[in-house]
Amino acid sequence: MTVLMALGVLQFNLPNLGNNLIPRNFFAWAVLVLAAAGLLVLAVRSRSFYWSNWCYGWFLPPAAVLLHGVLMPASLPHYGLLAAGALGGFAIWLLALIQAQLTPRDWWHISRWMLVGAVLLVVLALPSSNYLNQPHWLEGLPIVLRLPEGGFQQRNVFASFLGSVLLWS
Repeated sequence: MTVLMALGVLQFNLPNLGNNLIPRNFFAWAVLVLAAAGLLVLAVRSRSFYWSNWCYGWFLPPAAVLLHGVLMPASLPHYGLLAAGALGGFAIWLLALIQAQLTPRDWWHISRWMLVGAVLLVVLALPSSNYLNQPHWLEGLPIVLRLPEGGFQQRNVFASFLGSVLLWS
């Protein structure tokens, strides 16, 4: 369900003031947070919470960023807090993933769905004016499904997403 929500969130550009990536980023983070929270709550409720000494290492980068911000304050202190928050969130997400106790077969299924979603994005992006210049091939689809670069703002962002999915798969 989380993979399908993430694919949906990556497709739709919601209206806002200025940069149209902002709502998509918030929704993508919300999907990750909800998935992690669900896994953590399930592990705590079933009394099968797993913790290893390796987990402490995941919390060292956010602690280092916070310590750096205290010792050498930046001109924009909220950037340090934002970086520490993102690193801390990623550490919690990793902790939640190990609570899922997924088998190699489960990971294979997840990567397969991600690859299917990436291929779908490529198929929808190829007829756009930036690639094959055949936008009439997709005229029957809603506007959000016929955006250039698969709904990403730039080719390099689209390419890095596709590269990450291919490496993951």
